[in-house]
Amino acid sequence: MNFLSLYFLPFLLAYKYFALFFIVFVAAFIFPLPSTWSLIISGGLAAHQYMNIYVVIGIGLLGNILGDNLGYFLGRLYGRRFLYQIGLGWIFRKKWFQDLQQDFKNHVRKSIFISRFITEIGPAVNLLSGLRKIEYRKFLFYEVLGETSDVLLYVLGGYLFGRVWIYIYPYFGEFLIAVVLIWVFFLIYRRRKKTRLS
Repeated sequence: MNFLSLYFLPFLLAYKYFALFFIVFVAAFIFPLPSTWSLIISGGLAAHQYMNIYVVIGIGLLGNILGDNLGYFLGRLYGRRFLYQIGLGWIFRKKWFQDLQQDFKNHVRKSIFISRFITEIGPAVNLLSGLRKIEYRKFLFYEVLGETSDVLLYVLGGYLFGRVWIYIYPYFGEFLIAVVLIWVFFLIYRRRKKTRLS
């Protein structure tokens, strides 16, 4: 759990569904806000009736899909020059984006699906799909399939963990918190390492 995640926790607690939509939409569109973390926490909050699990899943899907599609249509309708004009040109200068372009042509379906699970890469794949004028039905199918898998994985994971937390905490206490924190830091490290390699 990084600083950005801690900063957004009060926002998520105070504004619930609006905050969740804002975080996942912006993360899917262009800026890597802690969307995965927000989905997990929202699932945990739903386990304690602070949020509704079905609404959390629906909001998570809606925000992700709308953000993805906005990026796709910006790239498809307006092209690279317009993206430079509105300040998104920095993406094209990144080495990982140049590498992504080379691999994208041969692995379109896999790139769209897998990038749904990597907050930092997803927006670039959306723009690239639009710039390359990938057939919209193909993009939408793999984008929705990926986002559905992503949202269900993290929301239900948070929900199930939130339900058992109250029962196991009295027996393990601080030790359990330490194990969870180590696990979270390991996942963040592994994700960043994969992002650098891809």
